[in-house]
Amino acid sequence: MIDLETKLKLQAYVDNELSGREARDISARLDRDAEARALCAELTNLRTLVAAHELEVRVPESREFYWSKIQREIVRTAAQEARPSHVRQGWWTRLLAPAAGLIVLLVTALVFIRPHTTPSRLSFLHEIESPREDTGTISFHSQAAGMTVVWVQTEGY
Repeated sequence: MIDLETKLKLQAYVDNELSGREARDISARLDRDAEARALCAELTNLRTLVAAHELEVRVPESREFYWSKIQREIVRTAAQEARPSHVRQGWWTRLLAPAAGLIVLLVTALVFIRPHTTPSRLSFLHEIESPREDTGTISFHSQAAGMTVVWVQTEGY
């Protein structure tokens, strides 16, 4: 059984991509290993078959011109990526963005600062404190008139 690394070296040997020492090592292995020889023969036949039936595509420009177009495109793309891409904003956008942020901040502050009161049916009853023990109060609330009347009465007066 041939391991993957040996198979890759055999492929490189068939393609003439090995250094002198590696090529000699593979050649020695081919002399003593029948399975490696069979795989090498298969790879050689496949390479010959592919090379014989490969379609040749001609570029209308010369090779140098073709590659120079590719190089120009790479340079242009790299230059575009290097430039900071700022979206052009009008003066009104630069003014409205901080103003909108300030308005949101103020509204949020007002919502949290304002005491939350829950209306109830007895909201017209207000507690009144008096330093005197002999003081009494009577209160009246009219929702229709939108007012509350508090009558304060002190005993003895």
